[in-house]
Amino acid sequence: MKVHESIIIKRLLIIFISLLAILLIVRFFRTDKHNNGEVYNDSIKARNDSLNTYYNTLKSRNDSINNAIADSIRKKNEYLASIKWHKGYYVDDFGDPTNNSFIKTTTEGIFSNSAVSNEYLYVEIYIDKNSAGIFLHEYSSSNPAEYFIDGEGEMKLKNRAGNILTITSFGKWNNSGGLSINNYSYYNAPTDHTKLVNFLKRSIGEIKVSIKDSYSSTYFFVIDATGFTDGYNNL
Repeated sequence: MKVHESIIIKRLLIIFISLLAILLIVRFFRTDKHNNGEVYNDSIKARNDSLNTYYNTLKSRNDSINNAIADSIRKKNEYLASIKWHKGYYVDDFGDPTNNSFIKTTTEGIFSNSAVSNEYLYVEIYIDKNSAGIFLHEYSSSNPAEYFIDGEGEMKLKNRAGNILTITSFGKWNNSGGLSINNYSYYNAPTDHTKLVNFLKRSIGEIKVSIKDSYSSTYFFVIDATGFTDGYNNL
């Protein structure tokens, strides 16, 4: 009887040990699978984080490029809007455009003489490679341009830097009027046309202009040098 019980106990012990071993093996594999799953998930997360970082970097770079382009376009448009000198072409006797180009600006000012004071003045300035004309229209832009009968007068220009240019001799632009800036030289000295062009090129922004004839008329107006250099160089 005791021998039989001993065998049974041994068998139960073997069964218990076997079950315990199985449980340990199962737990081991579950733990290993869980750990492998965590490693896999961590790898996927790290890869996603890397891709997100790369995407954000590209997006930031693209935004910077777009902002730079937009800023460049804005500045160009602002510059174009600020340009006061525009290109045109002279016409022939039939009113058809020729190949001779000029740049032109217009402005407004005031004039005074022995009879009136601070009246409205409309001004047009034409400049090309060989000549420059100033058209002073008293009271209205539709009135004929003034000219100095004796060709004598004085024009002073003062820019923001405080530099002053003085021109004292004028011709007549054409039979309709207008002041022509002389383009002939004495003893190889720079012409008044050259002096005027160089002065405008060196100036930035507004330039004050005062003109007096040899009698009592005075004219005052302001022009803007913005765009002059580019316009003149493209003639």
